[in-house]
Amino acid sequence: MTTSEKRQSAIEFIQNKNNATISDYKGLLIIESDLTLAIFKGKSAIPRCNYRFSTKEDKAEYLDKRKRSHDSELEQTQRWIDRNMKEAEQYQPGTICYASWGYEQTNIDFYKIVERKNSTLTIQAIGSKRNYGENFNDRGTCMPDAGNEIGEPFKKRIGKRGYVKLNGYSTLSLFDGSPLGWSSYA
Repeated sequence: MTTSEKRQSAIEFIQNKNNATISDYKGLLIIESDLTLAIFKGKSAIPRCNYRFSTKEDKAEYLDKRKRSHDSELEQTQRWIDRNMKEAEQYQPGTICYASWGYEQTNIDFYKIVERKNSTLTIQAIGSKRNYGENFNDRGTCMPDAGNEIGEPFKKRIGKRGYVKLNGYSTLSLFDGSPLGWSSYA
C-alpha cells in the first residue's frame, strides 16, 4: 500500500468513525466532529494530532492554537525562501562559494561561479589554502585558492526555494571572505 493510499484510508476511517466533516486550512487537512479533532499536514499518512476533547470550547481553543502555529511556520518558511532567493541573486560569474559538510569532521569545498543563465549555474571546483591550528594538525581555517581549478566545470540549478544542491549532503553558500573552520577525524 502506498503512502497516499494509507493516508486516504486513515482519513476515511477517522471521518466515518466520528461522522466528521473535513476542511482545509492552508495545507492542513482538518477532520472534526463535536468533540474530536484530527489534523493531517502535507502528504503524511499519520495525523499530526487525533484527539478527543472534554468540551467544544477546548477543541476550538486547541484548533485555533494549531492554526496560529501553522501560520507562524508558513511565515518563517517564506522568510527563509525570500532570504535564500535574495542570496541566489548574488550567484554571478566570478563569485566564490563554498559547501561545508561532514560527520565528526568539517569539510570545506570551494567553488567559483563561471557562468549563469537564468537559474542554471556553471560551477568550477577550486582548491583551498589551509592554515593549521596552533599545536594541532587536524583542524584550522581555510581560504579559497581561485587559481587552483579542480576537475571540469559542472552545471547546477538554483532550486525553487533559492538553494543550489550540489549532492546528497551539501548545498552551495556564498563565501564572505572570512576564513572558514575545518577539521579532520583524528
